[in-house]
This record gives sequence, structure tokens and C-alpha cells, in this order.
Amino acid sequence: MMAGLVDDAEQVMSSGVGAVRAWPVVVWLAMAAVACGEAADEADGGRAADANVLDARVVAGDAGGSDRGMDAGGSDRGVDVGDGDSGGDVEAGDAESSDSGPGDAGSGDAEALADGAVVDGMAGDGMAGDGSPSDGMMPDSGAPDEGPTLDEGPEPDMAPEPDMGPECRVAQDCAAGLVCTDGACMPCVDDMQCEGVCVEGRCAACDLADHRGCAGDALCCDAEGGGEACVPTSVASGCEACGVACDPVGADGCVERVCTCQGGAACDEALFCQPPEADLRCVACRDDADCVDPVRPRCDGATGQCALPLDLLDTLGRHPDVRTFMQFVGDAGLAAELGAQPRLTLFVPTDHAMDRVSDECLLTLQFEPEVLSNFVRQHVLLGNSRVDSARLRASAAAGDLITMQTFDAVEASLDESGAVLLDEIPVAGAVEAVNGVAHLLDDGVLLNDELMAAGCP
Repeated sequence: MMAGLVDDAEQVMSSGVGAVRAWPVVVWLAMAAVACGEAADEADGGRAADANVLDARVVAGDAGGSDRGMDAGGSDRGVDVGDGDSGGDVEAGDAESSDSGPGDAGSGDAEALADGAVVDGMAGDGMAGDGSPSDGMMPDSGAPDEGPTLDEGPEPDMAPEPDMGPECRVAQDCAAGLVCTDGACMPCVDDMQCEGVCVEGRCAACDLADHRGCAGDALCCDAEGGGEACVPTSVASGCEACGVACDPVGADGCVERVCTCQGGAACDEALFCQPPEADLRCVACRDDADCVDPVRPRCDGATGQCALPLDLLDTLGRHPDVRTFMQFVGDAGLAAELGAQPRLTLFVPTDHAMDRVSDECLLTLQFEPEVLSNFVRQHVLLGNSRVDSARLRASAAAGDLITMQTFDAVEASLDESGAVLLDEIPVAGAVEAVNGVAHLLDDGVLLNDELMAAGCP
């Protein structure tokens, strides 16, 4: 039956009846179709009701195209069409009998019907009379059924938005070290955001910790006016660290922030960096003044090491503790002879030992050249041999007799403390040179029969 009512509504609309005159009939037929559908669908679960509502919506939509509405009377269900501007409601119920029959336009009510009149709470264009979206095509029956609410579960945790700094347009609008990102002053995250480097969220000219941002021949140092700046390296003002000069003894240059000796590695401790024109760069001495060890007072230019003096007699001549004996060597005319020996061993009494010689012996030595020559030769080892301290100790441990140039022998021995003795006179040290060695006697002189006959000691 409902399908027939819908067909009737369509026939009415397709007939030549004007839109205004056909509007009440269409509304009545639509409402009748809805009512019939509700009754018919109670038995089968309401499926037909949904279809009838859809048909009624189609019919009402077609009828909604009318420019004017009117009051349709004489129907089983009265339709009170309110003023379109005020969004009047269409109430479904038993209509009171009207002077106008179906299809007849009401008197002044048809003129008052405006576009968008609401049928059962719905406008013909899908909008309610008050301009709000339609809740459905069925008559109002209170609040619409919105259906079951889906449990969407707890909202996911959202990461907190970062604190935004002051607004900015360019980096110059921000405090020193900050960058302008998306209109806000923010800490930097990498070097790409800075003109220099990014250091712990702050843009800087360079990194004081590792000099990042500076060339290999510059250091990142504190600037005088604040901040950081790249400063060229210098041997005097700073090479490996700001304000720390290189040790001039071991380095004369700075390469890649490393103190060097003319482009090479810095000299080891106690070594000197020679001038660039020198054959050797890192040396133990530059001249004799760098050699403070009295045993090796000479700077050997060929090796760059402190070395023994070349000539034993020349060395002894500068020694402060053997002046008396060295004078006797000169007075006896033996300096040239002894100096010509390539390997020479002397046993030299110190000035302290010479003070123990008697005045009679000293007068004899002064006025008798043969006795003076005998005295000097008694302290010179026979032969062309250089006996250093180690060899002398070995001879003393063995109890050897050592022959002098006078052909008289003296006995070498060790005392209880291990000190070397020559005829019971302790050996107090040695002076070495390239061509010989002199063992020092601090408590006496070596004697023979001729010297004792001359009143020595």
C-alpha cells in the first residue's frame, strides 16, 4: 500500500498541477506512507519502515522544490504550515476539517508559506526550519537516538610540546647564542644552524674544548670582549694551548697545534733544538756552556753530545784542584811529551795532597830539575795505555802491581769499604779526556827511593 501511495504522490507531482497547489497533497501522501510503513513493519522487525522513510524522504524532497506552501485541510492528518521565515513546525496529528479540500490551496496561508518549510521536523532541502541540520525524516519524538558509544580506549600519551622562546623573525631578534626556528628563539641542535659551531645548544664562533671551528693553525681562545675567537698559533704566545708558549729548548716551531723542532717532533727532555741551518736538529748541547757535567765539559759539534775533553793535560790545566801538580809538569818540560801520547794514564795528587809534602821536598823539587822530573814520572803509568776507573778497580781487586815511568811499581788494593788504594793512598775520583784519564789522589803522593832520599815527603 505504501508503494502505491508513493506512486500517487509522484503522479500528482508529474501532473500539471502547480507546485503550490500540489504541496499539501504531497505532504499528506508522504505522511500517510510513513504511517502505513510503521504499521506494516512491526511484524518483520522494522525493515520496511526504514524503506518507507526513505521513500517518504524522496517524495518530500521532490515536493520541497515548491516556492510557496499552503495549509491543506480535509485530511485525516492536519498539517499546520508555519511561516517559512520563522521555521514553523509541521505537526502530525488528527487534522481539523478545513474548508479547503485536498489539492485546494488555503486562503492567506499559502502566501505565508516560505521556502524551506519543515515537514515532520525536516526541511525540504534537508535542513530544519531553524537552519540546523536535520536529525532524520521521522516526526520529532524527543532527543534523537545517537546509538551506542564506542569505547575508543585511553588516549595515547602525547609528547609534551617544547617550550617555545620569544617570538622572532631572524636570528638577530634572539639573545646571543640562540637561533630563530619557526618564529621562536630556540637553542641550536647542530652546526648547520649556526654561523660557527653549536656548543651545548648555543651558537659560538668555536669550541673552547677542542678548538672545533678553527683552522689547524689556530686555537679557540677567550676573546677580550667576551665570547670565543680563533687565534693563530705561535711558538711564543700559544701553540698547543691558549697562552702557553713552547719550550724554546726543545722546539722552535708550531705545526698543527704541536710544538716542533723545525717541523719535526719536539726534542726530548734535556735536548736542545738547533737552528735550522744546523746539520743536527735535536742535540744535547749547542756549545760548551750547555755541558755542565765536569766529566764531559765539551760539546761535540759532530754528535751534538757533551763529550770528554780532547786533551787530558788541557783539561787538567783548567781543573781548580790540581794546580800545583800541573805547574810541576810544566816546569819539568814534560807537557809536550805527555800531551803527544794518544793513551795516557796519570795519578795526580790534588792540592790538598801537595800541602802534606814537606818544605824540604818542595825546595828540592823547585831547584833540582832531575828530582822534579822523577817526581812527575812517578805519577805516570808506564806504556801507552789508558786505564779507566773500571780497569783500575779490577787491578786493585786482584792486588796487582802497577809500574810507573820511573820503573818503580806501586801496589793497587781495595780497602774494607771497597775504595781503591795505591800504596795505601785512596783514589778520590777521575778526570777523563779523549786521550787519557787522570786518577786523583787526595791524601798523599807516590814515592820511590830517590824521592825519599831528597827529603820527600
